[in-house]
Amino acid sequence: MPHEITSHDEIIDAIRRVESIAELIAQEDGHFKHELDLDVIVFGRNYGAGKKVGPYARLFLYAPGEIIIEQDSWSANTFYILIDGRLEVSIEDETGTHTVGEILPGQSFGEMAVLSGARRVATVRVGSESPAHVLALARPALRLLRKLPKFGQALDKTYREYGLSLTL
Repeated sequence: MPHEITSHDEIIDAIRRVESIAELIAQEDGHFKHELDLDVIVFGRNYGAGKKVGPYARLFLYAPGEIIIEQDSWSANTFYILIDGRLEVSIEDETGTHTVGEILPGQSFGEMAVLSGARRVATVRVGSESPAHVLALARPALRLLRKLPKFGQALDKTYREYGLSLTL
């Protein structure tokens, strides 16, 4: 079971460490340029009468070998960004389990299932050597983060590559 880190300062520090989303905490003239989006993503906003939006970001510490995403699961409301550590990606087929790649710090994963509503196509687990900090982002954060040029470009590139892989 992963350990959730609830400190807002640590969540903001994790965001700062990822190039594609660091713009979320950029400041201009002493103010956050994306203050409302940052507020909703990290803290959540209370609009009164019991209506609350967010928070959409949660920071977890996973132990070595722990599974983050399970192949064939339909839990597609969250995507992730690796903050530190190393993750292994594997698929299981009729011949067994095969490691097909790795995820390095700063890389996002799981967003295609969120965008397409499809099941997860691979298992993602923490490498056996050390723990990993992972930022989990709920589906609504995707819409807010797409406004950030670096994140939007990376997401568009990933989405196009995914679509191309399905058609070839």
